[in-house]
Amino acid sequence: MRALLYDQYEKFEELIKDFENYTNKKLNIKMKFILGDLTYSEKEKIIRGISNLILTTINNLHLYILKNHDKLFYFFRNLDLIVVDELLFI
Repeated sequence: MRALLYDQYEKFEELIKDFENYTNKKLNIKMKFILGDLTYSEKEKIIRGISNLILTTINNLHLYILKNHDKLFYFFRNLDLIVVDELLFI
């Protein structure tokens, strides 16, 4: 999962740069990622920050964000779109 997240992060960065070069416009995208090896305070800083694109795994979404539902306002405040890849309902 971690390798896939890093790969997607790099692809997003490349796509953003290509778009900026093509349009000669600077996009205001602040991208971060949340992984299990980050400390609680590092995750808190990302969630309370001004990121408008956050990449994470479904495990981190569940373990950190959903279990700390009082923090959801900060998580969703600057996000316009949420994409969940390979969501499984049982």
